[in-house]
Amino acid sequence: MRNPQKGYSALRKRRSSHVWATYFLTVCLAKGDKGLDSALVFSACQSVLAQVENENSSRYHCFVLMPDHIHLLIELHETEPNLPVVIRLFKGRMSPTLRHLGMSWQRGYFDRELREDDSKAVVLRYMLMNPYRRRLVDLGNEWPFWKCSDIARVWLDDEDGRDQPMPEWLKK
Repeated sequence: MRNPQKGYSALRKRRSSHVWATYFLTVCLAKGDKGLDSALVFSACQSVLAQVENENSSRYHCFVLMPDHIHLLIELHETEPNLPVVIRLFKGRMSPTLRHLGMSWQRGYFDRELREDDSKAVVLRYMLMNPYRRRLVDLGNEWPFWKCSDIARVWLDDEDGRDQPMPEWLKK
């Protein structure tokens, strides 16, 4: 018999979302599904993120589509931010596109609230280099399935972030 105190749901207990907090998220496809790295999904993702941003007082700073997952960097606004609601809306609105392509989301997601001393530039570089580390594209070519806000592009140009080592939680 499954112990309800263990597993994924136990990780979510006592977690809260924070106003103006920035979150690094990874949302995966169901096991074995691949195909997020397509023009159709990229277009749908841009549209859905813009809708969620406008309706739920959140802002996405960057997303990178990989074949089997998406990395997101988002910021929550307002006095009662709710990360699970934002993720539920994103996943729910992307689901028709995924179903059309024969894919579905894995249950849950992985999140990391960035602390004040975490460099957003380092996290963004990690996200943007993911397709190159996976050898999905050569270094001389641009991965076409990513988008960053103007604010995120300023963070990438931050000289202070260039010499900072990658945090331990990103090395895993």
